[in-house]
Amino acid sequence: MRKLHADFTVDSHPLPIAVGKISFIRLVSAHGEINILGEPLRVGKRWKFQYVRATIATETQRVKIYHNGRLLKQLRYQLRKN
Repeated sequence: MRKLHADFTVDSHPLPIAVGKISFIRLVSAHGEINILGEPLRVGKRWKFQYVRATIATETQRVKIYHNGRLLKQLRYQLRKN
């Protein structure tokens, strides 16, 4: 087992958000909502009990919600910095 040096410190500055995409698979609730990173997003009751894919584009800070490859909604999604 390797040990860290006695003078080792961790840089606690927050890392910048990288440009890219983050995808989630979520089940739409009976109320027509999904939950992404602790925030509810309205999809619509038409899609209740269906699985959807929500993709966040970090550069544009928008989320796109798809069902079976079809775009259902596109919303603004403010990413938290911490």
